[in-house]
Amino acid sequence: METDPSNWITALQRSHDHLRSIVSPLDAEQLASQAYPSEWSIAEVLSHLGSGAEIFGLFVEAALSGEEPPGREAFPAIWERWNAKSPSEKADDALDQDAGLVGIFGGLDPERLEALQISLFGMDLDANGIMLMRLREHAVHTWDVAVALDDDAVVDPPAVELMIDGLGQLVARVGKPLDDPLSLVVRTVEPERAFRLELGEQAIPRTCRWSSAGRSTSTG
Repeated sequence: METDPSNWITALQRSHDHLRSIVSPLDAEQLASQAYPSEWSIAEVLSHLGSGAEIFGLFVEAALSGEEPPGREAFPAIWERWNAKSPSEKADDALDQDAGLVGIFGGLDPERLEALQISLFGMDLDANGIMLMRLREHAVHTWDVAVALDDDAVVDPPAVELMIDGLGQLVARVGKPLDDPLSLVVRTVEPERAFRLELGEQAIPRTCRWSSAGRSTSTG
């Protein structure tokens, strides 16, 4: 997985710019129309991204200042404030909040980025780890907006290139137990990968990635 923080910052900036290019031309009626998730409008997807950027920012700023990070009890008030915004406010404020989060990472020198350690949702993450989490959320939810307007929209390819080799960690975290064992191979193109997924009663997913030469390397 990519280890240079500057590449993650570039990917976050690109994803932000992509989202802004999609959202800026939309009027209030379009913002209120349904996004890809059946229960959310485009504005509500943006509200989710905006509140997420705010929460991520609180954790990063706490780590940088040496203060205690916010607890989960702080989140409902943030969500309620974002929920109360109009569709146009959700769009404008989400883009501003997102730009601010990208700016926090971009404003750190290499030494501070390397030293950054954040405890988030039961995980201890470095700068690359926290940016990976944000990019996963941002790139996919940007697609949630884009595909509602264009059936041919795809998740930003450069973001996918960075994220795909971290799938093993993600699957291991969200995998659920199954009564009947499951083993399957998932092959992707652009980028080309093949993953083997094995699930059972233990809910400990195991994924393997094959190189283009056909050799397999464990990723989880």
